[in-house]
Amino acid sequence: VYTNYAELAWFFNRKPAQPLPVRDFPDYQAVYSAWPAVPGYLVWFKPNEYKRFLSPEELAPHVTLQLIYSDESGDIYKVQAR
Repeated sequence: VYTNYAELAWFFNRKPAQPLPVRDFPDYQAVYSAWPAVPGYLVWFKPNEYKRFLSPEELAPHVTLQLIYSDESGDIYKVQAR
């Protein structure tokens, strides 16, 4: 599981969640071209207060995202590298 709020995802799931790579890398597009190393699920909590993470819309050109669930509190996507 990958998420923009790793602690919150753990609270619901009781399993570790991986934070998303951050946009602060000088060449974050190269990082995202190989991300994720392991296919999984992206849990995107709303609102997103952490602007350092790319939104699902910004991730879409770099990874394969399939929306599985959406409501006002967040979205769940299946995610894999292209």
